[in-house]
Amino acid sequence: MPLYTHMDMDLKAALRQKIEVVAPLYGLTDICFPSFTRSYGWECCLSASDVVYALSTILETSPAAAVRLGASVNWNESDDWQSSLESTDDTTVNGLGSDRRSWWMRNFYTAYDALNGSSPDSILRGLKLCMRTQKAIVRQGTAIIDKRMAKLLNNFRFVNIRNGPDLSIFQHPLTLTKLALFLTDAYRVSVYTI
Repeated sequence: MPLYTHMDMDLKAALRQKIEVVAPLYGLTDICFPSFTRSYGWECCLSASDVVYALSTILETSPAAAVRLGASVNWNESDDWQSSLESTDDTTVNGLGSDRRSWWMRNFYTAYDALNGSSPDSILRGLKLCMRTQKAIVRQGTAIIDKRMAKLLNNFRFVNIRNGPDLSIFQHPLTLTKLALFLTDAYRVSVYTI
C-alpha cells in the first residue's frame, strides 16, 4: 500500500487557481504561498513547509503520543543516540528526565536521518503523524469550546486539561502552543461574529 497518494499535477494547478479565486471571498488570505520544493524523482515532490511540519512533528512526538495516534515513525535505533545518553552521568540534563531525554534524542536522530535520506519515506510518515496531531488539536479545541472549559479571568482565558483520550499528545510545549493558537483564533472569530 503506498504511503502517500499523489495528486495529478493538472488537478493541483486547477485547485490552486480555484483557491486563489474563492479564498478572499471568505476572508482567507495567504493560503497559497511560494516555497522551495525537493523532488524525489517520480516518487514525490515535497515543499519546504511540508518538510518543516514533518520534522517538527517527529521531534515533538513522544512514543506514547505516537502510539495513541496510531503512527509508525520508524524511530532511529542506532547506537549514536544511546552512546550520547550514556556520556552524561546526571539523571537530568536541562530539566529533562532520562526517559524523556531518551525519546527526545531518538526523535532528534530520526529527524536528522530523514533530512539526509534519499528516500522520502521518513518525511512522509512525519507528515501523516503531523496530520493526525493536527486532527487531535482540532478535536481537543472543539471539545474545549463545546464544553465551555475555558475560564475567563480579567484579561486572559485559561483551560485546565485533566483527562481525555489525547492527553499524552498535549505533554509537549509545541503541541500545547498549537492548541492555544487554535483556541485564540476560534475565540477571536467568535467575538467578532457575536
